[in-house]
Formats: sequence, C-alpha cells, structure tokens
Amino acid sequence: GYIGGCVLTKLFLNRKTNDENVTVLVRSAEKAEKLRKYGVVPVIGEFGNAELVERLASESDMVINVADSWDVNWTRDILRGLKKRYERTSMKPVLIHTSGAGVFIDDTKGLTLSEIIYDDMDVEQIASIPPEAPHRAVDLVVADADEEGYCQTYILVPGIVWGEAKTKLVKDGIQNPHTIPIPLITNMMLTIGQAAVIGKGVPRWCHVEVNEPADSPVLDTTTTDPVGHGRNGYFFGENGEFSWMELALEMGQILHSMDPSRPPTVRSYTQEEEEKYRYPYGYLWGTNARCVGNRSRALGWKPVLGTKEFLESVKDAAERWMKDEKIVAEYGANWQVTRNL
Repeated sequence: GYIGGCVLTKLFLNRKTNDENVTVLVRSAEKAEKLRKYGVVPVIGEFGNAELVERLASESDMVINVADSWDVNWTRDILRGLKKRYERTSMKPVLIHTSGAGVFIDDTKGLTLSEIIYDDMDVEQIASIPPEAPHRAVDLVVADADEEGYCQTYILVPGIVWGEAKTKLVKDGIQNPHTIPIPLITNMMLTIGQAAVIGKGVPRWCHVEVNEPADSPVLDTTTTDPVGHGRNGYFFGENGEFSWMELALEMGQILHSMDPSRPPTVRSYTQEEEEKYRYPYGYLWGTNARCVGNRSRALGWKPVLGTKEFLESVKDAAERWMKDEKIVAEYGANWQVTRNL
C-alpha cells in the first residue's frame, strides 16, 4: 500500500543488517513473487481470512498494521493471534497499529476553526474522544488488548498523508505511489467544473508527508518503552496544518491551467452537491482535524516537510494521478479532460 510500502522499505528493506524474519500479507500472487527478492516472506491472502490473519499473528513477535484502520473484525483477528502467542511463549508480542486523524474530526460545516487541538502527550484528552468517532472503535479495541496484558500496543495517528512514494517497491510495481485525498478532491472538482469548498473552507487538518511516518522511532523503542504503550502509547504524525480554502485555491489554479475555460476562483458547494458527494469522504472537507505530535517528537522524530511543501505538491499529485489510467479508472475521473496533461 501507499504508506505500508514506505514503512516496509525504511524499517526493513533499507537496513544494512537483516536479523528479522519479515512476513508480508499480500493479495496479489504477482506482487508476492516480486517481494521474494527482497528477503521477505510473502503470504498470499485476503484481510477477511480470519483464520489466516490469526495464524500469522500468532507466529509473530511484532505485527505492524498499515493496511486498515476501520475494520474491527480484522483487528480482533490479529489480537487473537497475538494472545495465542503470549499464552504459548509468556512473552508479550507487540502491535503497532495505524489509525487516522479522522478520529479528531470536529464538523463545523466549513464555517469555523475548531479550538480543539489534540496532543499525543495528553492521555485524558485522548480518552475523551467519543467512541463513535471515525477509527475510534478500532483504536479502543487495540488499547483494551494492551490493558488485558497479553500484548503491548502502540497507535500511530497520521494526518492526511500526501506526497509521492518513491521506493524500490514502487519501481517494481508492488507499491501504490499515490495519495487518496488529492485524487478524490480532484475528481469532485473536475465533475462540478470549478474548485469549491464546503461552507467557507475555514476548517484545518493536520498533515504529514508519506515518507516521514516511517522515520518514527516507535519501532526501536518498543523494547525499552520510555514513553508508554496502550492508552499511553499514542503517537501523532503531523507537521503542520492546512485549511480547505488553501487547498481549494491550489486546485482552482490547477483546473484553470488544464482548461482555461474553467475559472481559477473558488466557490462554495451547493447544498445539492454537498449531499451528492457527502459519502464516503466528501463530508470531511467541511471538518477540522487538528493535532500536535509532541510524544512523537519526544522520541526524536523530526519531520521536515511542512504546509508550504504540501501545498506545492498538490499540482504534481493531481497530474501524476490523472496520468495513471488504473487509478483514474478506479476513482472515475473525467479522462477526456485530463489526458492532455
């Protein structure tokens, strides 16, 4: 995947010493074969195969989940396997789970900036996140498992992830190089013919460049545990914020450069458009999701690329995506408009 390929590359494939036995669950036999040359053990299967997922987890000292942050059943399959390993070995295995900043959502319909900024050092504040928040049900299952005592869990919470994945796995056709939010937003704005925001585009979201979460030292601290685990083990991945209006202004320039008949200005979505594009992701464009990764930085994590670089990357991301016929087909963009890029 987009994030998982970067994590696999930085944490394992780029290491000078390979003293770990790394197993990777993949759905494609073709990609599995390509992965073998990197010294990892590919296992072909689906995330929904509970028996397989449980077995693989039961054979592992550490599981890193960067595949799904929504599926409670998939997460429970992993945890059942880790519990079996603990019962067999009396050694606590580790789960590093990737959540998402959607858990911080404050929906102000695009009109106001939320004053709530979550801090990964503030355990009580994190505990106050409502159970119905996106990703929260899975996060709570993960934290509860740590509390039960059969594994140690660490929850990574990246903001909107952007940038081009540039790993050896991308070159081999194994890893997806594209972010998801930019293609979705591009497609919506192509369809209506102009850059737009929900409300006034005031809300802000945290963000992080795709290669930087893999630099988090969490993996190397799981044995010494200097900053806690479970409910004390949240690590936010962010390096700044952007507003939806800032993003829409960039998109307006992109659409105008593609087709001069399209105005570069930004308007508000109509009520009908908001309803049409609201699910599964459209409603997010009117929400806030704000956080600071102080716990992550306390470990020595030093992200480099901030909001300036994020906004500068939007044009490149949109153009790369619109040239990728497989991705265009999946997200349904107007290929007749974009093929001349």
